[in-house]
Formats: sequence, C-alpha cells, structure tokens
Amino acid sequence: MFNPLINALPRIESKSKFYEAMSKAKNTELSHHCYISSQIKEHFYVPTEDAWKVYKAIKTMIMEGYRYKNINSSEYFKDVNKALFNEEDKASGHITNKVELGGCLFGESGVGKTKLVRESLRLFPQKVNHQSSSSVTNTPLIQIPWIMITCEATRKATLRLIIEEIDRVAGTCNLAKLSERESIHKYCSVIRLLCIQYSIGIIVLDESQWFDQKSQSNRDSINSSFLQQIYNRFNVPILLIGTPQLIQALMQSQATLRRFKEAIYHELHYFESDSEEWKVAIQTLFTNFIFNSAKKPLTKKQFDLIDDFAFGCMNELIHLACKVSELVENGQANKPTEAILKASIKALKNSNTDFKVGLKGVSRAKTNSNHTYEALKNIKRSKRTKDKEEPYKPLDLDQFL
Repeated sequence: MFNPLINALPRIESKSKFYEAMSKAKNTELSHHCYISSQIKEHFYVPTEDAWKVYKAIKTMIMEGYRYKNINSSEYFKDVNKALFNEEDKASGHITNKVELGGCLFGESGVGKTKLVRESLRLFPQKVNHQSSSSVTNTPLIQIPWIMITCEATRKATLRLIIEEIDRVAGTCNLAKLSERESIHKYCSVIRLLCIQYSIGIIVLDESQWFDQKSQSNRDSINSSFLQQIYNRFNVPILLIGTPQLIQALMQSQATLRRFKEAIYHELHYFESDSEEWKVAIQTLFTNFIFNSAKKPLTKKQFDLIDDFAFGCMNELIHLACKVSELVENGQANKPTEAILKASIKALKNSNTDFKVGLKGVSRAKTNSNHTYEALKNIKRSKRTKDKEEPYKPLDLDQFL
C-alpha cells in the first residue's frame, strides 16, 4: 500500500548522490569574501564517510518508524483517532507495534558530532504538509520527519524542550498549555500523543551524556532508567549524541544497550592530519571561503601552520577560520599570509575565554593554571600518536549482552 509518510523522504541511495545532495544544500555562490565570521560555522561543511554512514542510519530509523504508520490506511487512522480523542495512554492496533530501533553516536568534544548529524538531517524535510487527498480521512495533515533537541540536566526540562521544538515546527502552542508543575507522566503522555498526531519519524537527543547521572539526590535528574522510559513511551526511533560518558549510561541496562546499538553504534574520531578529508577541509575553508578572491591555494608553510594548530579537530579549525575571517572583515588582509595566520593563532592561544565570534554553542578548550594551551595540545598529540600505534578496536558489546 502506498505510504505518503515514506514517500515524503529523500531518495538518496548511493554515496555519490549523498555527496551531490550535500553540496547542493550549501550555497556555493561566493562573493569576493565568502561569509562573515558569524556564518562560517553554519555554511562550511565537508561530508565524510562518517556522514554517509550516519545519514543511512537516520533514514533507516525514520523508515522503520513509519513501517506501521500509514495515513493512507483506514485501520491505522482508527487507532490514531482512538489515541488522540479518547486520550488513552495505550492505544491498540498499529500504534502499539513497537519500534525496536535506536542509535548512538559518540565521541570526544570537538570531533563534530552535532554538526555531522545536523547536516545529514538537512537532507530530510522537517515539516511536510499533506493535502487532504493523501489521507483516507480527506483532511490535510502535518508530518514531522525529525526533531532534534539538546538535553538538559533534568527530566522535565528535557521533555519541555521536546514539546517546544514540536510546537516550533508545527506552529502550535502545546507547551504554553502545560504548567511547569505537571508530572513527568503528563509530559510523556503529551509527547506521545504529539508523536502520533504529527507522525514524528525520529527524535535526536544531543548532549545525551547527561543520561549517565547516577545521583539519586535529585529525583528529576535524567538517567539511564529515564532514557528507557521515554523510549518505551514515545515509540519513536531515538538517536543519541554524546561524549563517551554516554556509553556508561547505556551499559547500566542490557535492554537499553541492545536497543541503542540497533541502527548505529559509532564512535567519531578526530581527523587524521595526513588524511585527504582533512587536507580538503583546510584548503576549501581558507581558499574557497575566506580568501575566495585571492584564487590561490595555501602554501605548504601556511597549511602547516593551520594543521599544527587544529591538528585534526574540526572545531579548532572553525575557530581559527572565524578569527582569520574577522581580521579580513576589518580590512587587515585580503589574501592568506603567514603573518595573519600567526596573529590569529596567537590571539586564540592567549584567550582565556571561549572564542565566540559566530560560534554559538561551539566550545573551545580553555587555558588555565593547570593546563596551558600547549599542554592541552600535547596531550591530544600524545593520544593521537598512541591511537595510530594501537589501531582502534570497537567496544565488544557481547560481554554486556
């Protein structure tokens, strides 16, 4: 049977088509100086093998979530109406077919987890308006294939963010109708109904390492048991993004660990400094974005300066690019030079606070009395060298299952 919910998803079946779609999603019409520093984070992205892997996993999760949901089916719609209008916490039929599919993407801060997922989600529509002819009820419907939020430290705050994001996409005001004194059960029930009403395909939870909280002193703190609770209640595929601390939370429950490794269980690493992807990222960012009018590739010395500073960390590279771009905007340079790169690097190294020009939400390692910037970089270098000597071995999950 034709399923309008699945039909609304992109048809990208190969890596080459994926890369092509990613490039089309970006504005490649650059002026004499590409983007102001505040736009670099938003517009610069180089797709990788990891991005293709994550995109495939997200698409699989969304399609699996829609397998039992079809607005073109009269039986499914009977269950939907029963759940929505009778406010039953547990409907029967198609709605109760469990979606046993979750995923987990983890890695150290600065490897680009959030950016990678957001860029993959860009290829999916976030809101689809279905005409009345698409539904057996002959009424127009809104479909929300995905929502993404950043977890808070408490259950209620996290649940409120989910409702707020659904309201933003759907153009509704469900959160305003809820008192902050409402119970966790009430919030979960509301989200469950919204997931049904708007045919939500996947929920992405960023900063999911919060689920590793073990303290019982705060009953409202989010932890692994709460993660299991929302997974069961929402019955929608959930993708977790977090630091390696997130894995500790998943290991506390065999059932939770099993579910969140089904679609994707993948660790992101820093770029290898000698990899083609890393070289392309540096050249593209500085020659195509910042110094587009110069029409010259970076010299080896310029490249080495950038590489030595960022050392495979995309967030470090973006920070440097924004600082250089800021100087370009101030008229201090119109082509790449060693002097402007050294000045930008020095300014960042001497900074004791996060570099914030156009980098909302992108954290940078702070220098302090315990670890100077160079000490932090040396620690990273040592870890990278060790990783090269000892090939990465994925965690053997069988010992936990």
